[in-house]
Amino acid sequence: MKRPLIIAGVLVFAVGGGILGGFSVSELDLPLSKSLGRVTRHLRQYPAFVAAVQRIKGPPRNPGAAPGLRGHWGRTAPAGAAGDSAAAGGPSQDDFERLRAIGYLGAEEEAPATSGVVIHDAERASGTRLLWTSGHAALAVLMERDGTILHAWRRTFEEAFPGVPAPADRPSYHYFRKAWLGDDGDLLVIFEGQAIMKLDRDSNILWAKLNHAHHDFHVLPSGEILVLTREVHVQPDYHPRRPILEDFISLLTPDGEEIRRVSMLDAVRNSRYSGLLDYSPEWGDIMHNNTLQILGEGTGGLSPELAPGHAVVSFNKTNVVGVVDLEEERMTWAIVGLTDGNHDPIFLENGNLLVFDNAGGEGDHSRVLEVDPFTQEIVWSYDGDEANGFYSWCCGTSHRLPNGNTLITETSAGRAFEVTPGNEIVWEFINPHRNRPSEHAALIAYIPEMKPVPDGQSLDWLAE
Repeated sequence: MKRPLIIAGVLVFAVGGGILGGFSVSELDLPLSKSLGRVTRHLRQYPAFVAAVQRIKGPPRNPGAAPGLRGHWGRTAPAGAAGDSAAAGGPSQDDFERLRAIGYLGAEEEAPATSGVVIHDAERASGTRLLWTSGHAALAVLMERDGTILHAWRRTFEEAFPGVPAPADRPSYHYFRKAWLGDDGDLLVIFEGQAIMKLDRDSNILWAKLNHAHHDFHVLPSGEILVLTREVHVQPDYHPRRPILEDFISLLTPDGEEIRRVSMLDAVRNSRYSGLLDYSPEWGDIMHNNTLQILGEGTGGLSPELAPGHAVVSFNKTNVVGVVDLEEERMTWAIVGLTDGNHDPIFLENGNLLVFDNAGGEGDHSRVLEVDPFTQEIVWSYDGDEANGFYSWCCGTSHRLPNGNTLITETSAGRAFEVTPGNEIVWEFINPHRNRPSEHAALIAYIPEMKPVPDGQSLDWLAE
């Protein structure tokens, strides 16, 4: 009986303290839940309130970077770490290091016996060539549909940044999270949360920048690069003591020098969607933006909020898919709650939104949704079930192919497959690379992303 009484007491304290502090439901003109969210954010500056909420929440569900745990960790800090330091009046160095360490493992699931291309219906599968990365090494592969390797790029973090520590127990330093192929065979890659690097066709380093790049980027026709970056710092107007991981969209020159950057926190604050922040974590990885798509001319007729040049973003922590005007630095459009974890939302040529829903399927399975962005009607979906076991707890991508099929990357299972509009699998690939932790069974290496090479892209450099 004590726990409900404590919760009730804290709520009374929150409402009462919030009103005394200048907040009221009528003034905010928000639903009660949103108003209480803002009141709670205001009260976080008081250590007694933070401690009371921590006791209510109990132990964290995923307390950080302990061996065997996934790369994500929840909003509550491990006992004796950030929770104590915040109550003592300020963050510890460990708070900052935990946030800088956020990333993904290189492998997690036991490897199946089969590998490579295990299904290939040549008549119904797309013929597009594929570019993919693997969690076992800093490697990117260009591949035919039958599994023939056309080209590969390799370059380690240590080779790119001599003398910069790359801890062996931090997998994000040791494989490519994202890769993009240029017409001349150049390759742009991300070391998750650490750096962006450009290689030539022979894997020579053209340039490399330690800019905390993560997840995604977009190369503009000018050669300039838009990339997701992030910074760990204390933002007193968000939380007075604890650090946050603030997401940015940075504009780089073709040589990787930063020109400007747009804060995703400010973009939400400056918009009519500022209430979304009431549902963000109290501190730490408050948004976890994992997507950057730049809208093209095809979206111009849909809505002024979806104008060409605006950026599509995905806040995994709050299940938000949004659009940001990079010039005005504000969010212009958003939908919330269609997914339980979202990755890789892409606006299709038909105006619909294709998105990877990590845990929105029945029974902890993943699914891919095609959604009308205005009615929120699900137009098409591919759902995991007991028969196919489709589930990726992290990452995951989907690409609509020229033949109408959809290419899906099931990242944590080390698997990619192509499905028809009728949900038949007509092509499937299992990562042949295995990681072998000392005494454990072989684990299949992640496939962070497998993507189709556009039909019109030149590959003439392969013959040179």
